[in-house]
Amino acid sequence: MPDAHGHGQQPLGDTGVDAFGGAAAVAFQVQLALLVVRGLPAVVYRPALANVREVAAVGLLQATSLPYNVAATTIGLQLDAIRPANAAALVAAGLFSVIIFPTISLQLLRSSAKGPSTAPEQAFVH
Repeated sequence: MPDAHGHGQQPLGDTGVDAFGGAAAVAFQVQLALLVVRGLPAVVYRPALANVREVAAVGLLQATSLPYNVAATTIGLQLDAIRPANAAALVAAGLFSVIIFPTISLQLLRSSAKGPSTAPEQAFVH
């Protein structure tokens, strides 16, 4: 399909993604979905944790997801329900989540350990 300047996009065969940027966009969207669907429920732990940094760290650790992505894409590929480039983007998103989310979580927990021992909203209660 031509763009506004009359140039057509060259698809990469039957990949489902027009270019590397498309695959990266899919991987980014999957990471956001992982954070929302699997990380946001960490808010339930808020009463048991000392501060917001710990809640964020727990949420990031919960959102880490590679085995599910690999299994789902393998099944999807076998059933011809997903295109190879989309499967690769999903696995890449899971791989990035395994590398990035725990690293950020550790930094949050380290900074939380160095900070005050009480939550900010409890610091002014006498």
